[in-house]
Amino acid sequence: MSGHVVALCGGVGGAKLAHGLSLALAAERPEWRLLAIDASAAALAVAQDNARRLGLANVIFESGHWFSGLGARRFDLVVSNPPYVDARDPALRALKDEPRQALTPGTDALMDLRAIIQAAPGHLRAGGWLALEHGATQAGAVAHELVARGFGSVRSHRDLGGHERVTEGQWPASHPEG
Repeated sequence: MSGHVVALCGGVGGAKLAHGLSLALAAERPEWRLLAIDASAAALAVAQDNARRLGLANVIFESGHWFSGLGARRFDLVVSNPPYVDARDPALRALKDEPRQALTPGTDALMDLRAIIQAAPGHLRAGGWLALEHGATQAGAVAHELVARGFGSVRSHRDLGGHERVTEGQWPASHPEG
C-alpha cells in the first residue's frame, strides 16, 4: 500500500489524545501521508500540538465533517472513530470529560457509521480499505452495512477485552463506482 490515509474523527476536543489514531499511524508508518479531518477546532488544535511535540511531519490537519471538503481526493485507507453510542445509553453519564457530540450521534447509534460507509467509495482508490471503530455490540450491523454497500473482504477485529470493536472492508478494484 502506498499509504495515502485519511482519518475522520468525531470531535474529541477535550481529550489530550485528540486524533490519537492519526498520530499513532503517523508514528508507526512514517512513509505514509496522513490527513486528519475533524469538525472540532479544539480537537484539531490539540492534535496539531501533539504532532508537533512528537515530531510527526507526515500528518496534516484540516477542518471538515467526514468527507466534506475533500473534493475528488482518494485514499488507500480511510479510518474513523465516529460517535457510535446511543444517546439513551446510561454509560454516557460516566463519560463527562468528552464532548457529547464526540460520543453519540443521537438515538440512532449507527447514523454516522452508515454515512461514512455510504460516502467512502467516492474517496477510496480501487482496492482501498475502510476501517471503522464501533461499539462492542455493533460489529454485525456494521459488517452488514459494508457488504450491502459493495465492500468485500469484510472482517471484524477484537480489542484486548475480546470485543469486536473495529470492522473493515475493501472497496473492489473493479467496482463501477470507482
